[in-house]
Amino acid sequence: LVLILVLNRGKYVQNIL
Repeated sequence: LVLILVLNRGKYVQNIL
């Protein structure tokens, strides 16, 4: 389920930016 972690991390990055 690595894809889920990657997608979640991407969303966090966008929220920070």
